[in-house]
Amino acid sequence: MRKERFDSIDGLKGLLSILIMVCHLQWTIPRGEELGLGYFAYVVDIFIALSGFLTAYNHKEKIAGEEFLSFFSKRYFKLIPLYWITNLCMYFYECFVKYMTGNEKCGNHDAVCMILKMSGFYTGWFTSDRPCNKVTWTICCLFLCYCIYYCICKISKKSQSLYIILCAVVFFVTLYYVRNLNLDFPQYMGICTMCDFAFGLLLYEIYSYISNVSGKIIFALFLIADLIFLGLGSVYSDLYLTNYTVDNHRFMLLVVTPVLFFGVMYVKPLKLLFSTKIFKWFGSISMSLYMWHFVVINILNFDKLHLKGNNWGWSVMVALAIGVAAFSHFIFEPIINKGMKKALSIAKKED
Repeated sequence: MRKERFDSIDGLKGLLSILIMVCHLQWTIPRGEELGLGYFAYVVDIFIALSGFLTAYNHKEKIAGEEFLSFFSKRYFKLIPLYWITNLCMYFYECFVKYMTGNEKCGNHDAVCMILKMSGFYTGWFTSDRPCNKVTWTICCLFLCYCIYYCICKISKKSQSLYIILCAVVFFVTLYYVRNLNLDFPQYMGICTMCDFAFGLLLYEIYSYISNVSGKIIFALFLIADLIFLGLGSVYSDLYLTNYTVDNHRFMLLVVTPVLFFGVMYVKPLKLLFSTKIFKWFGSISMSLYMWHFVVINILNFDKLHLKGNNWGWSVMVALAIGVAAFSHFIFEPIINKGMKKALSIAKKED
């Protein structure tokens, strides 16, 4: 039986996807860097943590009797068409730029690496190289998280205590390595993704045990912690948000994520706001917008289009990114997913 959706969580995911897009527009929006738009990169952690929470909410109770291929293939085939098409678009765009500008770095991919990249089992698993569509490292790392989550559920079986311990071990071990290892960006983000995802799993455990009153209390406590953090930041610059360090990155995950999560779940005004149709609509296309916006921004930033640096250029990029994401989510992806399911069902019958 399919569980009820969290409208407010979907709405929050929609807002986060918009903020991530704005982060990548910081060099296009006038004075974007001065306005600190780059610091919206922090919300990627929250986006992934919510993915961990929703994975536990939707699958924890039924995963015990499910085979790995059944569990993983559902996640894989849901995301891989979007992963393929956005990476192919970026690859052909790089080839076009290489042809137009003579830049040898564009479209220069080893065939074997390209195949591995297109499989989704590459960035964050075996290498520090990233796919053509740079933001899709997240999908590769989420596939790894799904594998780890399945192992956690199978090892713990019906032991709730062991399950929580294993989730906590993954969280604290990855948190330790993020702080103490000097890694290339994608490998660093691979461990970050596991850390964020495990934190989302733990958030679900808190959610499943508390009442509405407790949720409001937890929201208030974390909100106070946020205010203290920002207050200290105004006095001690090493703690301030504009000092983008690993410790700040993790601290933002630990403090800001619970505030947003418990806020949209238990504080009525926030819950109603994020449950409105506009937020829910953006929530429904959040993953498509996350994947497509980088492609659209890069293509429209091509020098010969003369959009970069224009006061209105960024608004064209935003509108087109949202339009492409909506088309992808409501029209293109269902067609591809339906075709893949049909092909798989035919293959099973032949076996």
